[in-house]
Amino acid sequence: MIIRNLFERRDRASFIADWLAGVDDAFTNATGEPVSQSSALTLAAVYRCANILMDDVGKLPIHCFKMSGDDREIDRNHPTARLLSVAANEAMTPISLLQLLELRREFWGNAYGYVQSDYNGAVTELIPVPSEYTVPFVAADRSLWYVVSLPGMEPRKIPSYDMLHLKGFSTDGVSGNSILGYARETIGVALAEQKFEGRLYTQGMKLGGVVETPTRVEPEGKDAIRREFERMTAGLGNMHRVAILTSGEKFTKLDMPLRDAQFVESRAFGIAEIARFWGMPLYKLQEGKQAYSSNEQQALDYLSNPLDAILVQYEQEFRRKLLAPGEQKKRYYRFNRSALMRTDLAARATFLKTMVDAGIYTRNEARAYEEHNAYRPGVENPADRLFVSKNFASIENIDRTTGTLPAPTVAQKEAA
Repeated sequence: MIIRNLFERRDRASFIADWLAGVDDAFTNATGEPVSQSSALTLAAVYRCANILMDDVGKLPIHCFKMSGDDREIDRNHPTARLLSVAANEAMTPISLLQLLELRREFWGNAYGYVQSDYNGAVTELIPVPSEYTVPFVAADRSLWYVVSLPGMEPRKIPSYDMLHLKGFSTDGVSGNSILGYARETIGVALAEQKFEGRLYTQGMKLGGVVETPTRVEPEGKDAIRREFERMTAGLGNMHRVAILTSGEKFTKLDMPLRDAQFVESRAFGIAEIARFWGMPLYKLQEGKQAYSSNEQQALDYLSNPLDAILVQYEQEFRRKLLAPGEQKKRYYRFNRSALMRTDLAARATFLKTMVDAGIYTRNEARAYEEHNAYRPGVENPADRLFVSKNFASIENIDRTTGTLPAPTVAQKEAA
């Protein structure tokens, strides 16, 4: 790995923090409302969709697993174990890094993380790289590189194996595309509706009107009449007040009731359209029908897609970039997806009971799942045995009844 001094600064925490402030890319649309990363987040539906995915990716524990034949276990001594469980870099915890990467993957289409290593090749830090200053390109020899052009610094060329790259929807496999780019029309309409509703309150829920005068009025006089009428009627503080016209003027209201314009229905449709772009169930946005059975099925659909596909991308990218080629054959990364049941006590209890009764988990493995100490009353511990549902007999005893294992000795019976 090269370019070790790319991020070497005296005040590293401050330097990393400077990288977290993004630059907006504005997408044009038919409404004329600029759709950027900042403006889109002012919509509750967009904010919530992004926040849910960020939190779900960030909160799941991720471990490096080591394989030995058919066995596998968490490799807690691997150099990346601390980066993924304690501190990703000097300024960020793992959840902060993963949340930021996921936000940039959604909003910029590409999320980058520099893999900082020591001179022995061991990964020491994972540092987020601003998406707006980074461009991937394929060289003539078909090698993939990333050019980082920070303001006030010389452009740097980073090899692909030193850069984590999480992509949004991609049409070429090299770079991703932002959800905002595809949803710009939908988000633009929602922003325009939000601004329109705000102006209604600012103007006292008046959509405007026409003031008729008995005689011709010069332009200066028109402006004076308009200013005076708006002073008397505009704003929430002037709602339901009576305007007095003293010079024979007549006011005709140009009304467009929100119900007639199907304003409420239009805003609800916009929320549903935004949810479709993110693949987010409506119940997570407090929209749509709220039925437990329906919500449960939608939650399963959400876990299988889009969330699981996103998690797999992280797992594969971490395996490619955080492990040396020789390690990739026997090690891999995996999110603990069952942690999503952490707050659902009933679902977690049912899951553990099923796994123990089916002989997949031992009782001590179930206790470890709940972060309880193992139950160890003696050397030969029944809590470490696998059981099946037939009278809750151990697998060893069932095998002996079929003649596949020798009968236990007296010492073994007494130990059991």
